[in-house]
Amino acid sequence: MTGKQVAGLAETETVNPNCIAPQVLEYQAVIWTPWNNHIDKLPPYRGDSIGAAIGINDSGQVVGTSGACAPISPAAGIHALLWQDGKAVLLGSLGGTANNVAYAINNRGQVVGVSGLQGNTTAHAFFWQQGRMTDMGTLPGDVFSVAFSINNRAQVVGESCDAKFNCRAFLWQKGVMSDLNTLIAGDSPLYLLSANDLNDEGEIVGQAFDQTTNAAPAFLAKPDLSERAVESGVRRKPDLPDSVRQKLRKSRWGGQF
Repeated sequence: MTGKQVAGLAETETVNPNCIAPQVLEYQAVIWTPWNNHIDKLPPYRGDSIGAAIGINDSGQVVGTSGACAPISPAAGIHALLWQDGKAVLLGSLGGTANNVAYAINNRGQVVGVSGLQGNTTAHAFFWQQGRMTDMGTLPGDVFSVAFSINNRAQVVGESCDAKFNCRAFLWQKGVMSDLNTLIAGDSPLYLLSANDLNDEGEIVGQAFDQTTNAAPAFLAKPDLSERAVESGVRRKPDLPDSVRQKLRKSRWGGQF
């Protein structure tokens, strides 16, 4: 969402017999313009039947995904897309044919998201700029990652998870991914699972795990994001309760992995 327009998705009246249950109707990427209360549909990539717009910048550039008709999840994303002037531009992939989703775009036209690797057994966060998609990798010992947000300073946040879906929030800047948990007080009961958004002032919001109560509250943090601070610190990763891991697995990856 910007101060001018809102990007999202909307179901159509089209029943697609090839939809994966429980989805019945197709849905398409849309932009809503408030001053005239008008909704414009954004076309999916050629051959795809559904689309979803997820991020938009102040210039009206939109990012998201399109693919086959299925319940809304990253797994439905066959093509990560950028829409400019109403036309779909393919961002490419890291080799996979599923879990290709662009989540955010900043005012510099830099895009982040997630893309499946060859064989579709896992997926990594990506950074895209001027036609080139870069694999951001994972934190040490992890196998999945996804980037949810990028600010105008090209700082990126998201989550990185191991094979058991013990996840942790990350910060990526200048080509280096760091565990955000190393930047909070060592005696804090909170362990940061996922960083979902950040602004140009470095304020970050996301989901945490409270190791004293087993709750999963939201968090707001403003850590020191200087290179020296990010490079220092180590914090042990807890083994999350199965209920928390399964919730993350289902919400982020559609239960696929």
